[in-house]
Amino acid sequence: MKISIACLIATFLVLSFVDFSEAGIGCPLRTVPPPTQPWSPCKPCGPGGRACPGCSEQPQLCEELLAQLKELEDQIRVCVCGQSRWLL
Repeated sequence: MKISIACLIATFLVLSFVDFSEAGIGCPLRTVPPPTQPWSPCKPCGPGGRACPGCSEQPQLCEELLAQLKELEDQIRVCVCGQSRWLL
């Protein structure tokens, strides 16, 4: 019992002298300085507004996306569910 208490006290004393805030224990220091100016997002775009850069206008985009969904659904039915193409 006395040895256990002595080991516990010794462990406490050893840990109290260890400085865990040093960078040498595995945590790298931050090398990139924090940004000086606040982040400002782009102006909103998309549904109900102007088209985002690289995107079609809303009616064309809607048609393109619906066609892609139909194509994906057909591919899932043929490849995953095993339906014949003539059933589509």
